[in-house]
Amino acid sequence: MLGVVVTLVLMLAGIWIAFGLALIASPVEFTTALAFVLGIVFSLAGNTMAFVRRRGRPTPEAASGGLRPVVVGTAAALGVAVIISSAIAVTTGTSVDAADAVGAQAVTMRGMAFTETEIVVPAEEPARLLVSNADPFVHDIVIRELDVDAALSPGDEVIVELTAPAGSYTVYCTLHSDTSVADPAAAGMATRLDAVR
Repeated sequence: MLGVVVTLVLMLAGIWIAFGLALIASPVEFTTALAFVLGIVFSLAGNTMAFVRRRGRPTPEAASGGLRPVVVGTAAALGVAVIISSAIAVTTGTSVDAADAVGAQAVTMRGMAFTETEIVVPAEEPARLLVSNADPFVHDIVIRELDVDAALSPGDEVIVELTAPAGSYTVYCTLHSDTSVADPAAAGMATRLDAVR
């Protein structure tokens, strides 16, 4: 009975699971969420069979010769899901060709952080950032005051164009930071953009 309760509590992670399953182009997040769902299904099935067995009734596993074929089939299906998700990530990724990247300032997301601790652009002039996601996770780059909001799947590159009045702005990955904290050092996956004259 305790196993059923624990499984039902784990199911409360449904928002995270739904998010991960929706990110089919992110193999790490997609397959982790899929494995989590399969784990919940196996847990519920196993706990149900254990409950039935305690009452002295035969279980489907006893009649069919065990669960080994189900476990092997599930592992194979999970492996296929990893391959499909990886193929989608490779074939649908966005990249910026060299000609479009000329003059753009590089901003890289790696290790759940922005590699640049500060991005400096000229104030009140058009600026271009070449943003790259080098992580195996989906990230986004958001600068609310400048209406910048771009999502990047693993391996993606995008050009972000902006014109910023003089000042400092917090740049967030809203998926992996606390956007209520203005200090990039304390916000998590965040950095600072300074527009200078």
